[in-house]
Amino acid sequence: MISSIWEDVKRQYSLGNMVTRLVIINVAVFLAISLLWIILRIGFGWSDGGMRIYDSISQFFMLSSDWLHNLTHPWVFITSMFFHQGLWHILWNMLFLYWFGRIVGDFLGNHRVLPLYLLGGIVGGLAYFLSVNLLPYGDGKIHYALGASGAVMAFVVAAGFISPDYYMRLLFLGDVKLKYVVAVEVLIDIFGIAGDYNTGG
Repeated sequence: MISSIWEDVKRQYSLGNMVTRLVIINVAVFLAISLLWIILRIGFGWSDGGMRIYDSISQFFMLSSDWLHNLTHPWVFITSMFFHQGLWHILWNMLFLYWFGRIVGDFLGNHRVLPLYLLGGIVGGLAYFLSVNLLPYGDGKIHYALGASGAVMAFVVAAGFISPDYYMRLLFLGDVKLKYVVAVEVLIDIFGIAGDYNTGG
């Protein structure tokens, strides 16, 4: 059964578009770090030692509010957008990436998907860094960001600009024009930044 699933994943990655590949990569990274968390927790008898090691490893790939960390770990502007924490975090990001990524890919072409994902993630990371250090809710502590929310938001906004009158079928609401869906999502994201929730990732 596992070998069959593995073959299906390899086939989807090989034959699928860039959106499909990005979803597979994100899910694979999530499963890998989740497995690492389980191994370390069990290996250290559920003590804090395992969590400290896990945090040290994770932070090596995470964007930080500390400029020195980002300067000495420049890859975090890329790697942080492939890390997620918690099932709901990755589930919603991947659903939105799939929905809006397909729209962007259909209108702009598959070759535009990866550059937009990376650019959106980097801009989201910079927004996180600046907001934590410049907005008044900062508490002076070092924080870390992870997740593809910045990259996903790039697809949401791009889809809204490309085809604002495109209809999306939403559960319980039926067909809704894309521009309204995008407007609501952008407002939610703005309020999220104001509340220091998921900023940049």
